[in-house]
Amino acid sequence: MLNLIEFLRQTLNTDVLDPSFFQIVLIKAIDLIDEAQAGSVTVLSEEDGRYHYAAAVGYDLAELSKVSFSSDEVLFLVKNQKKGSFVVNNLADIHKKQLDKKRASVLRSAGKSKKIKATLCLPIKLGSKVVATFMLDNFDDADAFDAEAKTMAEVMALEIAIAVKQINVVTELRDAKLKLKHEIELMAQEAAIYSRSLSKRITAMELEKFDQKPRFSKRQEQLIGLFAQGKNVAQCATMLDLKRQTVRNYLSGVYKILGLRSRKEVIAWAKENGY
Repeated sequence: MLNLIEFLRQTLNTDVLDPSFFQIVLIKAIDLIDEAQAGSVTVLSEEDGRYHYAAAVGYDLAELSKVSFSSDEVLFLVKNQKKGSFVVNNLADIHKKQLDKKRASVLRSAGKSKKIKATLCLPIKLGSKVVATFMLDNFDDADAFDAEAKTMAEVMALEIAIAVKQINVVTELRDAKLKLKHEIELMAQEAAIYSRSLSKRITAMELEKFDQKPRFSKRQEQLIGLFAQGKNVAQCATMLDLKRQTVRNYLSGVYKILGLRSRKEVIAWAKENGY
């Protein structure tokens, strides 16, 4: 578990959300979860509102990329929204029932769905919205993924969700900065006398000036996410390899930042803010 957390801290510290990001995390997930022999990742596209394959290990990604899923199809699979991870043993049957023959055929051939005995599913959620799904597969044993594997998967899903959220915030702030810069530059063109001064001020602006959100440490973000899932202090301590008092100390810091007094209030705040 410590190796997993350390890897996630290093790998997820990025401001670019592209296929290479998901490929690197998928490879490490398969490496750390012994039962996983192959896997794939689908990501929600804002352009068409469908889930497309962004990464794969053990499969033909070029062929899988020919397949996409609607929100209804993904939510059918992610049937228990309260679970951080869950196991599916009949993936080929689900594909046959939910998908058209062409897509099901591609998943049988390129995705080896009929050979898969167990799939550990990791829905990556921002609030109630599933933004990606990690699928870790085992070809030998329907009971391959034990409680420890599921716990590691839940920690990974939480970390990835935090990283995706942070990347989205940085992207939004960057876009806002560029938009504001463009608008002020237009104003500067109409008032040439001020253009040089305004240009210097825009260049000197930092993203932090636009960020009005509370600033949490990485560990505080983890705890807020776990509390939003309904975990208690003891469970958080176990999942993050921390002492219970250490968890309480981090929680006190969250109270101070938010001006709240109880874990119940933190949970309510977290759900209102998309954790």
